[in-house]
Amino acid sequence: MKVNGPLQIIPDCIFLHEFSAGDQDSAEVYVKNIGKSSERIRFSIPPNTPFFISNAGTITLPPGLETKIEIKYTGTKDKNPEMQSTSDSQAIKQYKIDLKCQCPSASITIPVIASPPAA
Repeated sequence: MKVNGPLQIIPDCIFLHEFSAGDQDSAEVYVKNIGKSSERIRFSIPPNTPFFISNAGTITLPPGLETKIEIKYTGTKDKNPEMQSTSDSQAIKQYKIDLKCQCPSASITIPVIASPPAA
């Protein structure tokens, strides 16, 4: 759990592993407004990655209430030509991004890591 100002987020890290190309998975992130007034909360991830968030953009969350967002991942092959000749499990690229949750008075960053199967 991470807390900053009026925001409380669970979990504090997302780790997705053992993916092959085309595999899909998702994880849920819960955000609660522990403040005393409504907060405009914005969720964002970097562009051009194999991740997608269900509530991209801004929402208003009243005090004491919680919302759930879902981050989805699809395993992709590394575009590096040297990796194309190796086995499929080695050709899957590892990604690490930051899921950002921001409101006017606070910001929390959750690391999201997706990795291929171990060799």
